[in-house]
Amino acid sequence: NPYGEETTGYFRWVDIGTRDGNVDDYNLDLTAGLRGYLDWNNASWEVYYHRNKADNKSVGQYYLSYSGLAYNQQNDIDLGSDEGVANMKATTLQESSSTFDQYFAGIGFDLGELPGGTISHYVGAEYFEQTYADIYDGQSEAGRIGGSAGNSSEGLRDVTALFFETVLPVTETIEVNLKARYDDYSDFGDNIAPAISARWDVAEGVVIRGSYSESFRAPGLDLLNAARTFSAEAAIDYNNGSTTSRQYDTYYTQNSELDAETSDYTNLGVAWDVNDNLSFKLDYFMLSVDNVIQSKSLQSLISDEAAGLITAVSPDADTSNETFYLKRAASGTLIEAGTSYFNGAGFEIEGIDFTINANLETDFGDLRFSNVNSFVLTYDSEVGGVVQNTTGWSGQPKLKSVATISWSY
Repeated sequence: NPYGEETTGYFRWVDIGTRDGNVDDYNLDLTAGLRGYLDWNNASWEVYYHRNKADNKSVGQYYLSYSGLAYNQQNDIDLGSDEGVANMKATTLQESSSTFDQYFAGIGFDLGELPGGTISHYVGAEYFEQTYADIYDGQSEAGRIGGSAGNSSEGLRDVTALFFETVLPVTETIEVNLKARYDDYSDFGDNIAPAISARWDVAEGVVIRGSYSESFRAPGLDLLNAARTFSAEAAIDYNNGSTTSRQYDTYYTQNSELDAETSDYTNLGVAWDVNDNLSFKLDYFMLSVDNVIQSKSLQSLISDEAAGLITAVSPDADTSNETFYLKRAASGTLIEAGTSYFNGAGFEIEGIDFTINANLETDFGDLRFSNVNSFVLTYDSEVGGVVQNTTGWSGQPKLKSVATISWSY
């Protein structure tokens, strides 16, 4: 380099061969239990044990050995020679495993009376353990393999849950359903998720119904325990004047600060069975999800920089304790990035579903018609750090309609 400046060159190690993987998956799923009845309030009980075990092994061929590349450079071996190519070939190994052991017990019974009939109850408990391991070969762990991504990680958790459900026949035409579930995670915390629903048989064939429920989803073991891993992410660095996409060194790490997703769902609707061959359903729904667990892409990280949410650091900055970062040279060139999963602002969808089902019997066969229509009224989601109504944007149409006609003879 006649200008005396540090620079970076790129090449494709095509002589090594086409990268390929041989994957062997093994999965075992067993359930064993007992069911029975008691001579008490029409009670029925159930206990079972459920075990799932998965083992996955992946052998990768024709990857680049950075150690072999360095050996070639140290000894002036031509990278395109047979010896040079052999030195640079690497075989990778990934061994993944998970186990799930669940113990369940529940009992349903009738207790109490209302004008509409007997009150039904169900109570239960479950306990389950999960283990997770994703082990890579030593060279991959050390970051000495080119063209591969991933690193070893493992974790475990156990969960204890209690739940109940009650069906209240308020009158002969009105029924209310109450239920709730309590979960206690060893590595995360606890949560109570309630739900209520009701239905009213207004007239013959006409039902008005409604429901409200809350739920949550804890971060997966892989997201909480993943080790630092390399990826060559593609992005357009608009902040540095680029208009074309290229790959940048990006490192994914675990995010121990991840919180659970929470959501609430509301539904109101009416169903009308005109006769045995024609029915209509009209439903209003609203789904709100907060703290959505999602991966922050490199492009999103660059957008955060443009919005002033993060500031790029110099190439020699210590980012060992940083999850989300951008490293830029003095010229502004993007050198390296770090990212992970995070809890986004979430989204809220409000809409109406309308469904038609019809049957027609003829001498030449039976015809069935179904038409499902979804009208999205609002779709509020986070874009560039700002919550916007994205209804009608690409991939999020205001109307989706699916019509199906089938004939059987």
